[in-house]
Amino acid sequence: MLPMLTSTADESLLLPTGLDVAWWAFAVAVAATSLAALIRVARSSELTALARVFWTVLILLTPPLGPIAALVVVRSRRSTLHNRQVAS
Repeated sequence: MLPMLTSTADESLLLPTGLDVAWWAFAVAVAATSLAALIRVARSSELTALARVFWTVLILLTPPLGPIAALVVVRSRRSTLHNRQVAS
């Protein structure tokens, strides 16, 4: 027999549980990271048009790994190109 869902007078059914809050925080973090990655890819002058399309598709289809990978790769590519320009 399944236990019935009951509430007492002390419990509020409107307050989210800790897991609900954690999932919402995760969703907001993924959305913010995706937005930051899309902006970084769009503003990057080092990327070709094909690379921008690739990173945009990756960001949109594989959250949260796609946005994190895009941020890391675009940033490292930018710093590598900057270091080459300074060295020459």
